[in-house]
Amino acid sequence: MLNERALLDGKVAEIIERGTILFGTTGDYRPLSFCEPDGTYWGFGIEVAKEIASQLGVVPEFRKTSWPTLTADVLTEPQLFDLAIGGITITDTRRETMLMSDGYLANGKTILCRASEASRYKSLADIDKPEVRVMLNPGGLNEKFANENLTHATIIVHPKNEEIPILIAEGEADVMITEITEAPYYVQTDPRLAA
Repeated sequence: MLNERALLDGKVAEIIERGTILFGTTGDYRPLSFCEPDGTYWGFGIEVAKEIASQLGVVPEFRKTSWPTLTADVLTEPQLFDLAIGGITITDTRRETMLMSDGYLANGKTILCRASEASRYKSLADIDKPEVRVMLNPGGLNEKFANENLTHATIIVHPKNEEIPILIAEGEADVMITEITEAPYYVQTDPRLAA
C-alpha cells in the first residue's frame, strides 16, 4: 500500500502536469466560499485556493459540491475535484474517510435571528422551545448540532444555505444555526439581523 506522502506527491505531479487544480466548494458559505450568479467565486477559502494554485504554478478551477454530498463527492472515482475547500469543519468522521489539512480558522456555533428579537435568545434553552422555528441547511454540522441539541424546537431544513438569513429577516423562521465565521457577514450586510 502506498504511504500518504507518496500519494500526495503523485497527486501534486498530476495537478502540475494537468495545469489546473480542481477545488470542490459549496459556494453558499459567506465569507468563506460564495458563488455569484455569474459563476464567480469569492471568499477567504477561495483566496486560499488561489494561493495554493499560485504556489503550484497552475490555474484554479472551482466545482460545485454541497454539504450533503461533500464526502461522497470527495471519494467519487474518478475524482470530481482534487481538494475541497471553504469552511469545512475537521471531524473524526471526515478524517476517517479522507485526508484533511490542519485547521486554519477557529470556529464555533452561534445563531442569527431578527435584531428586534435578539434579547429573546440568550441561551440554547431559549431556542429549544416548540414555538421557536429554527432553519438550517441540510447535510452539514449545523443540522447535526440542531438534531442533537434542539429536541423541542421546530426544525426547518432549507436546501439553500445562502437564502436562510434573508428568510430569518423576513420572518419565515426565527433562528438560523450557523458559525461565528458566517454570522458577522450577514449582520454587517443586513441590519434586520443579529447574532
